[in-house]
Amino acid sequence: MKTPRARFETATGGYRRFLFLVELLGLEIGYEDDICRVRFPADEFFFNPQGGYNSGLLTAVIDIAMAHLSKS
Repeated sequence: MKTPRARFETATGGYRRFLFLVELLGLEIGYEDDICRVRFPADEFFFNPQGGYNSGLLTAVIDIAMAHLSKS
């Protein structure tokens, strides 16, 4: 599991800078027929103080998945 800092460094460097959120969140995007499957780790720093997954990040993941599906 990468630390938050390591994820940030990966997301801000290299030629894939336009995929900042994909790399920061550690998303794995795959396709099966008409399905876009997005997997991501449930790392501790994604959770809010109440212990639930941060809804803003979850919304971003859904948005990214829909964008990829519409382009496939």
